[in-house]
Amino acid sequence: MVLHEGRLHRARYHVVGSQVRGVFNLGGDLSLAELLIRARDRKGLTRYARRCIDCMHGRMRHHGLAALTTISLVQGDALGRGFEEEKDLKVMKRSVAAQQRRTAIL
Repeated sequence: MVLHEGRLHRARYHVVGSQVRGVFNLGGDLSLAELLIRARDRKGLTRYARRCIDCMHGRMRHHGLAALTTISLVQGDALGRGFEEEKDLKVMKRSVAAQQRRTAIL
């Protein structure tokens, strides 16, 4: 459900994009993960991992709505797992599509 103008409406689409020009998804913060691992900070690494999972879980489960269509609007670099996990529809610029094909071949 989506709150709009004081009323709840059933959501049918969830569109994910980026506000940063040329970047859709940069993936995880590997520098932070490395820092936490080297410091043997299990609690910090667990907190970071849970935040990463929480960020993706709702989208992967369609936010609990069976009829929700998820859409990725990819307009730049698409690195990390966020791109692969989108289940329903990916809309991307031609240059991004070519980049994804090259990555898949490597």
